[in-house]
Amino acid sequence: MTPRVEPEYLQAVLCTLYRICGPTTKCHIPGEAVARMLPKHMRGIAWKVLEELRRRGLAYQKGSTNSYGLTQKGVRRALLECSEE
Repeated sequence: MTPRVEPEYLQAVLCTLYRICGPTTKCHIPGEAVARMLPKHMRGIAWKVLEELRRRGLAYQKGSTNSYGLTQKGVRRALLECSEE
């Protein structure tokens, strides 16, 4: 069993995706771009967090590339969690 990612990391990456893409499911960006927008202490775990968001159905991976975007479920959750930012 894999160790779970901290909730604050999940929220930070979810809000970063939302900040970049906005409330749409048609936008997808490279994982490197997400990592660059995170604080330095979170950059190393960005890929694990993106995969965890994908497993939970909050993000999708575009084809076989390393591009990620938000699902409808992810957009709704980001609207709730990231509204104060």
